[in-house]
Amino acid sequence: EEELSRVLHLHQQTQYIAMSLCYFEMEKEKWRQKKERFQEKYEKETPPFLKREIRNILAVKQEYISLTAKSARLDKTPLLSRGRHMQPLSLKQIASQIEGMVSRDLDLLRVSRIRMYGLPTVIMVPGQGYGTYDWSDNTFLIPLASAHNHEKNVAYALGTFRWDSDEDRAIKNSYELIKENRKKSVISLSQSFYKDYYTWIVKECKGYRVLPRETHKVFKQIFPTVEKWKIC
Repeated sequence: EEELSRVLHLHQQTQYIAMSLCYFEMEKEKWRQKKERFQEKYEKETPPFLKREIRNILAVKQEYISLTAKSARLDKTPLLSRGRHMQPLSLKQIASQIEGMVSRDLDLLRVSRIRMYGLPTVIMVPGQGYGTYDWSDNTFLIPLASAHNHEKNVAYALGTFRWDSDEDRAIKNSYELIKENRKKSVISLSQSFYKDYYTWIVKECKGYRVLPRETHKVFKQIFPTVEKWKIC
């Protein structure tokens, strides 16, 4: 039985690697197309126009950074925080965290936004707070300084993506029916989902029962591949 378990685990890992390679190949083509579109759009623009475009983009990112810090009840500037000495996230750490979490939520790779726009680009941003997703340019924004721990930082970015890309409301309709969620505002409901998604993807799929019973049941219905593709 132990040997069979190891073989099945290896088989699941092989399937995940094969699926990842398939998506990476498709992503290369999407990047090529994106590059051509941007080149065609901006090649005739003047430097002042391009500078203004860059400033506008940075302003949007800055607003996102402020909101993620606020949701974590932190100042967006790590230098102003006392008693926090966590090492900044590295790109290697972020990549490792995302890979591990996506392997537990493979349906994330099948959402329509990824089919249309490709895999989200990861942008490491100055500041602290929770990670988030910017739908306007399909990017994960990961603050260099984590709000509480690095896993939570990355999990919130994936949770935000899951919530924002739920165009058919398969997730929202189920999640808002949980008794404790029924009277929550839209913002409060989304914040609760990010928190529960973090608990689910980091702890529950590894066998720890942390979520309330009803929430656990709903998450098993929303994310069936976590059970099917359990690669922990």
